[in-house]
Amino acid sequence: MPPVEPAPASSDPFEAIPLQGDALPFVGDREVHDRGSGMMELHRKDAAVVYAYVIDMRRYLDEGEFVTAASGTVTPVSDPEMAIRRMEYDADGIALWLTGGQDELRYTVEIIARTNMRRTWRLRFAIITHGDAAPAEIIDITVEQIADAVGAGVGPILALAPASLTFPATAVGETSAARTVDVLNVGSDTVSLQSIAPSGAFSFTSNAQGRVSPGESFTLTVRFTPTRTGTVYGSIVIDGNTSVTLPLSGRGT
Repeated sequence: MPPVEPAPASSDPFEAIPLQGDALPFVGDREVHDRGSGMMELHRKDAAVVYAYVIDMRRYLDEGEFVTAASGTVTPVSDPEMAIRRMEYDADGIALWLTGGQDELRYTVEIIARTNMRRTWRLRFAIITHGDAAPAEIIDITVEQIADAVGAGVGPILALAPASLTFPATAVGETSAARTVDVLNVGSDTVSLQSIAPSGAFSFTSNAQGRVSPGESFTLTVRFTPTRTGTVYGSIVIDGNTSVTLPLSGRGT
């Protein structure tokens, strides 16, 4: 049997922030559309310049549903890298700003979007760079619902919203502002919690009660207190009759 190629490394998740202006930037020639398999849109991509790409979520949301969180990753990690420099969301749209990239390399941008109806969507599109001021191609966008509310899977299943946390630069010995994560039972059976264990320079509080019925949730409130400079990684492992891990990262200064 031939050896299996390892999956390319992805960038650390980039957490979106709520919209900082009155409206998401509408860049008509860089709006990402779902046009079906094999359809392409051609764009200009200067590797040295930051471009905004906008995704209109209204085509995927139900009435009364709106986006509550989003994060993005870029695969593969290269030198020079293709990187998300900024990411924002409002009720029905997501914008991310991309720059850089290695010549003649295909990148996949993956966005995880969560809504007030406890649904989670995975959206992917691709960019091919051909050097400075040369074309980049938005291949197509693939959208799939990866978690629904109650009964998305058989048995006790926990889902995290957001799926990871990245804390901003924090001085060594200081404690960051709190970030929260909703932990939802998207399965068909009750979750029995046994432990919630942090690692690294991270701490948490929680309103968990030990048992989580299908469709119910609890909240983790997480803080980062770096003990050294540089990037710090950790996690919170939630264990019981099912388990889930929340990846954590931050930078000490």
